[in-house]
Amino acid sequence: MTDNPFIDPSESERAERRVETRETPKTPEQLANDYLIEGGRMTDELKTELEALRARPDLGAADRKTVQELERETEEAHQELRAELAGERLTAEEAADLASQMAVDPEAVARLDAVANATREHEAARKDIEDRLASEVGPVYAKRLLDDTAFRASVLKLHGELYAPLSERGPFIMREAILRNALAVHEIMGPDAAAAVRANDLMRYAEGLAPGIEAEDQVLRLDRLEFDNETGELSLGELNLDLVYKTDEGKGARVNRKFHAQRIEEGDESRTQKTVHHEIFELPPNLRGEAVAAKLLQASLGEYDKMGIEKITLTANINVGAYAWASYGFDWDREKMDNESIKDLAKAGRDTLEIVTQQLGILDFEYNGETGEEKAVFKTGNRTTDQELERAFRAFNEAESPQDLALIGKDGPFFCRSSEGDWFLLPTMEEAKEKYAELRANGQEDEDYPGIMHPGKLGLMRQNWYAGLELRKDGSDQGKHRALFEQALKRRLNK
Repeated sequence: MTDNPFIDPSESERAERRVETRETPKTPEQLANDYLIEGGRMTDELKTELEALRARPDLGAADRKTVQELERETEEAHQELRAELAGERLTAEEAADLASQMAVDPEAVARLDAVANATREHEAARKDIEDRLASEVGPVYAKRLLDDTAFRASVLKLHGELYAPLSERGPFIMREAILRNALAVHEIMGPDAAAAVRANDLMRYAEGLAPGIEAEDQVLRLDRLEFDNETGELSLGELNLDLVYKTDEGKGARVNRKFHAQRIEEGDESRTQKTVHHEIFELPPNLRGEAVAAKLLQASLGEYDKMGIEKITLTANINVGAYAWASYGFDWDREKMDNESIKDLAKAGRDTLEIVTQQLGILDFEYNGETGEEKAVFKTGNRTTDQELERAFRAFNEAESPQDLALIGKDGPFFCRSSEGDWFLLPTMEEAKEKYAELRANGQEDEDYPGIMHPGKLGLMRQNWYAGLELRKDGSDQGKHRALFEQALKRRLNK
């Protein structure tokens, strides 16, 4: 769609626009407005810092009240600055030039109110100004931005929040917050997009992290945009949120989310369907087991609801991931997982249990001449443990959901593995905890198979499956898996 104004222009085209819109020496009034814009940016940064401070769990009641009062005063100052900018009077030529600058200069976007006011004061220039905006955002959005005060205010508020650092030491949320980009984020993620970005910021939930990219970089970028050429509505949009961190010890952490919005037809109606793909979640070893993931997921869930996100998708893999996301309540992503692939996953889990118990020397197969089938027979020397393993072995053949797999043999017996590759079978959790503590104390915990594993967890370790979580309570599963997800979050946060 080369004629689509939402496709990124080439660098040469941007350079031409910069030349076309090169400013003449600024008047005192223009310099004053520049100071107002910079003041707006500073209040946006202060709001970000106060919000992060308020989220700290160690903040006392008195300090929290002080922060809330500072937030209120900062918001009042921000609104006063915006009112001053809105009161700026432009000539028709200045308004037209400013409309063009919004294609390349994020700071010009802050003066959109003044441009809109100029179209009413200089009616003869209205078409030229609107056409210049339309070349960037399409005719429908250009008209809305000029005529719909509430919509314009919403976009401007978001623009100010995007064109600001994520934290005191951090990169910008979106340094390339030109008008087109800010509007696209508004339509894909909603007016509270900046809050959704911050909800995924690991530095809000864990200490000892610093931004892993330069302060002049950005964490939110547009990957793909398509707008209907007739209606101007968003037909498809993709945003990439990439938050990278480092520790003093040189370890890394990362959160990557891909937001997707697409216009779909449902009978005679159409609507925008929004999903988010959790691409990457990495924590350094010292932050695992600290409920960091649960805190981030809980905060994100609230923002996803405000955005209208209908589904979370992810690939459950990497050591414990296949088990972890099953235990969090995620379902199969039926767009990528069919019945055959589900059976293959269950078989792989059973095969893992078979291999481990054979290595332990406790599994035999007995041939039944009448049925022509082999039966797994466990010989641990403990009748109860033998029966538990036999039930677990059969359960892999009967499992239908990820939770069925994750819960197999949850009451034992349990397995641990040393860094030398030796497996240990422990009949009770008490014995398993004792053995695991011994391995950790001796520096012998296996990185590929960490922790204590019951048969279901063991079977899912180092496996790979495509997961989906419906967020709408009137969705295809009637909110079943969301309820499981919320229960899992509550358990982890209350530990």
